[in-house]
Amino acid sequence: MTPNRLWYQSGQFERCIDDRECDFGKRIFSILYQQDAPFTLNKLTAMKKLPGVPRIWDERVKVMLAVTYLVNNQIKDVADTFNTIDGKVLTTAKDTWAPFYNSTYRFLYLLLTSDELLKVRAPKTAAACVIGDSHTIGLSGAVGFELQRLYVPAVVVRGLSNPSNNNFKQAITNAVTMAYAADRVYFSIGEIDSRGFVAKLAQDSGYWETMEPRWRAAIDSTYAFLSSLQNPMQEFGVIVPPPPSENIVTSHADKVADSAAFISECVSVTEAFRDLCREAAQRHKLSVIEYSASILTDDGLNSKDALLDHAHFKPSVYAKLAQAMVK
Repeated sequence: MTPNRLWYQSGQFERCIDDRECDFGKRIFSILYQQDAPFTLNKLTAMKKLPGVPRIWDERVKVMLAVTYLVNNQIKDVADTFNTIDGKVLTTAKDTWAPFYNSTYRFLYLLLTSDELLKVRAPKTAAACVIGDSHTIGLSGAVGFELQRLYVPAVVVRGLSNPSNNNFKQAITNAVTMAYAADRVYFSIGEIDSRGFVAKLAQDSGYWETMEPRWRAAIDSTYAFLSSLQNPMQEFGVIVPPPPSENIVTSHADKVADSAAFISECVSVTEAFRDLCREAAQRHKLSVIEYSASILTDDGLNSKDALLDHAHFKPSVYAKLAQAMVK
């Protein structure tokens, strides 16, 4: 029985989609977490036509439709859908979902208007798949690569390390099922977690010393889960989360007494987190791919010159990453 079928039979999906009290954001994530592109496009399109859908959610549905088209290489549909989004309505909302949708909308805009987008070309090669966070959207900018992308919104180590089954785990399981044709499957998970260290360290310089054992256990549990899904006919691997973003770190560095020491601490803690990822990957027999060191500043941060926004990269950076996955 497929993971999708189990999800349908559990009744959870129907309850979220059909329950008028269900948060619209949860409805959209429930649809996306099926990891079935035709189903997702059908349900999101139908959701736009439902009576009583608030205007803000109509715009947000368009954002996720554009994302789904992009990761499925339906480039004309991406542009046609994106151009119908009312950015003013979208970006003036102040609810708890606003940061996610505003960030995704801005990332899409920067990616679609990047001068590099159409310059990134490469010959087709062996099939590979990347599953995970919003960097999979960025990898859609690496056009010309035979690379399947399966986007799992907001997926984090904290969610996958939970011993109980949850929406994150079900979404990843569904995605692996949909990646059956790929020779190699890579997971982009952990950057959102490590990004959060910057704000934590700005508040408490002893954060990592206290929390390191918990993160070690969480990463190990997450990678054990990923490894348990592996098909003997496929190679599984992980993309090590990148170092911290220069844009994010400098925005916090101005608020601390010793900015140089703070930047150094952010780099050191994130590198320790990355080491835990490398070590866990080795224990669980997952191959490892890393972002090019060429994106770093002398301080060890992701250079703003390599970034499109606060955390996502330009297509040329993702192209190098994609090349490592498909070679």
